[in-house]
Amino acid sequence: NNYGDFCNKTCSNNCLREENIRVCDRETGYCNKCKNHFMGNFCEICPPNFKGDNCNECSPHFKGENCDSCVPHFRGEKCDECEHHFTGDNCN
Repeated sequence: NNYGDFCNKTCSNNCLREENIRVCDRETGYCNKCKNHFMGNFCEICPPNFKGDNCNECSPHFKGENCDSCVPHFRGEKCDECEHHFTGDNCN
């Protein structure tokens, strides 16, 4: 689907729409605005700590509305370290 009189590129389904027209650059097809929980030139990737088809699930060991805190017993920037006194893949 091409949009606009001069748009030669196809907009991603994950681009936001304004007045039923997807917001993308006419020459590159890059999205100017992505739907929630998507990012990238074509809104094709999930932001850090998110996963899933709609980028609305937290990656392993993350929790919270913004997937910005670690589940119990995990710590670190990537929530990939066990807290003190916890060990193993599941930090138990």
